[in-house]
This record gives sequence, structure tokens and C-alpha cells, in this order.
Amino acid sequence: MDKANKIHGNFLVHEKSEPHYRVTLVYSYLSELDSVDVESDKVKVNDNDPASVIEHVKRLIRTLRPDCELTDLLIELWDLAPKTIPND
Repeated sequence: MDKANKIHGNFLVHEKSEPHYRVTLVYSYLSELDSVDVESDKVKVNDNDPASVIEHVKRLIRTLRPDCELTDLLIELWDLAPKTIPND
């Protein structure tokens, strides 16, 4: 990344004088859980549809985690994730 900034410059810094933040959300689980019956898991997960993947992850979080503030926060964070693929 530093090498790319040296070559191309950091365009975000040049255009704006405010900080720019980016967050990457990742949720990993054992592949055996793909076959576990989750409450109404009749919906197929389409890996090419971000909304389908996000709903599947939220369903797993609700099922596998205890009911607490952190679980609620994780679900809220996943609600903020874009549910469509941006056009370049």
C-alpha cells in the first residue's frame, strides 16, 4: 500500500482535509455450520448476492451467539454493510 501511495499519491488526502476511515467486516465460522438447520434456513445463500450473504451471517450470529449487547452491536454493524455491489 505504501508503494502504491508513493507512485500514485494518496488522492483522498489531496482532495479532502478530513480523515477518511474504512472498515472491513469479517465473520468466520466452521463449514459444518452450513448444513445446520437454523430457524427458517430454507433460503439459499447466493454468494454473488451481498444481501443474501449478509442476512445469512446475521442469522448465524443470532443463532450462535448469546443474547447480549455485543451481539446486538454486531448485527447493527452488518446492517450498515452495503447490500448491493457498487458499479465501478
